[in-house]
Amino acid sequence: MGTDIEERFDACHKLSQKKGCPPSVNDGLEIYGLLKQATVGDNPKTKPSAFNIVEKAKWKAWDKYKGLSKEEAMEKFVESVKKAYSCSC
Repeated sequence: MGTDIEERFDACHKLSQKKGCPPSVNDGLEIYGLLKQATVGDNPKTKPSAFNIVEKAKWKAWDKYKGLSKEEAMEKFVESVKKAYSCSC
């Protein structure tokens, strides 16, 4: 059995997948960046070209959380999902 934060993270991740796109692009990018930081760690990818707008936005959203621990990223992810979807998970 996982820790409390892992259980809340998993519940919010499942909820966000079920609900689909959040109400705003900024919320979506924040959730994406925190999810990647919590599950992969620091962004190892090189910064995409400015012409690749979507990939650059995703890269920036993830790189913003560089250095954040897995647990901190999970905690912030839970808060962001709750805020974006106005729910409790």
